[in-house]
Amino acid sequence: MPLRTPRVASAVVLATFVLAGCGVQAHTVEVPVTRPTLFPPNYTTAPTTSAAPGGSTMASSTSTTKVPRPIPAVLADGKPRAVVTSTGVVAAVDSVRADGAFVVTSPCGAAVAVSKATPIVAANVVLDPGHGGALDPGTVGPTGTKEAAVNLAVAQAAAAQLEAFGVKVVLTRTADYYSTLASRARVATSLAPNAFVSIHHNGAPDHVEDRPGTEVYYQADDERSSKRLAGLIYEEVTIALAPQKIRWGWYADAGVKARLNDQGRDYYGILRNAAGVPSALAELSYLTDAAEEALLKTPEFQKLEGAAVARGILRYLTTDDPGSGFVGASKRTDATTGGGSTICVDPPLQ
Repeated sequence: MPLRTPRVASAVVLATFVLAGCGVQAHTVEVPVTRPTLFPPNYTTAPTTSAAPGGSTMASSTSTTKVPRPIPAVLADGKPRAVVTSTGVVAAVDSVRADGAFVVTSPCGAAVAVSKATPIVAANVVLDPGHGGALDPGTVGPTGTKEAAVNLAVAQAAAAQLEAFGVKVVLTRTADYYSTLASRARVATSLAPNAFVSIHHNGAPDHVEDRPGTEVYYQADDERSSKRLAGLIYEEVTIALAPQKIRWGWYADAGVKARLNDQGRDYYGILRNAAGVPSALAELSYLTDAAEEALLKTPEFQKLEGAAVARGILRYLTTDDPGSGFVGASKRTDATTGGGSTICVDPPLQ
């Protein structure tokens, strides 16, 4: 299935808009795909509402992105908060030994000393490509496409888009290896970024519709920052995906929501463990749907999703836009699986 590729705007114009700010006018749902751009020229959010299953209303933003603020300065005291090891693994720093070695939390959650590593002192954004390694491939598409691989490609695309505009980005996973939820979240809480986003792709929809079935979860205890971050990512992703003329996988309560466990806390461990950092978990599209898998296998569509995630994050960082797609909180009583360290084997760290 060919990807519907919209026009690509001038990066010079976009940089002027993002960093300096200007008035904007109406814009269609076209999005950039082929090079690092964030906001198309004359960008605005369209005030719309749509009916969700069951008769509830999913309200889109009524605000307009007119005068973005500068990208926030990273909060850094010069101390190493995380490292990239000589093998490319990202890990949170627990301490620095007298001999200069970094004691880090490994992907499996062990305290490990590494002598050769590049320190990271701060970040605006931490992106978490969900799943990874033979232990946890995530959802698998009809032709065998692994969610972990798609998540990483989309996260890398989002990072490239953000970094082109001066946003300091760190990924919790840089290759196909397993990392516990606690270790991933530890990278985020150690760096204390402005935003932490876990990127996923869904499975097993209960029906299909003509519009994307994107789901974005926010932290139940953060109705302000985390919820707005989730709403802006949802808004940008659904706008970006809409031009593709397919039937999209859907679940009954698709949209932006908190998901609670039996104790009334966040159901998803990545959100629980990242308490104190504005965080969202985004299920961008359904990998188990054949039409969506066909798109997700292409680098062009992976870049399209990454660009949409980046735009949502940048709007969160530089505007007061509220986002859209909010639905009521849902509850899950079944226990989560995966994300633990029982049979975890660390990748080489040096």
